[in-house]
Amino acid sequence: MLGMLDGQFSFVLHCTKTNMVLVARDPYAITQLYWGIDMNGNIQIASEIKALETCIRVEILPGGSYLYFNVAGG
Repeated sequence: MLGMLDGQFSFVLHCTKTNMVLVARDPYAITQLYWGIDMNGNIQIASEIKALETCIRVEILPGGSYLYFNVAGG
């Protein structure tokens, strides 16, 4: 699916049936997208690094890459 997209984008998709999350960034790396882990092990996603101030670790999602993971419910 991601190979079929062309242009500037960053997005997060969450499937409520499977609890899977897809986070993706365009290959041109025009927009910024950061991800971080807080002290409780929660993953946080933001387009501005200052939104991740409670994270103990912050990384930039490189252009053309994605994260795909399961989130535990309740």
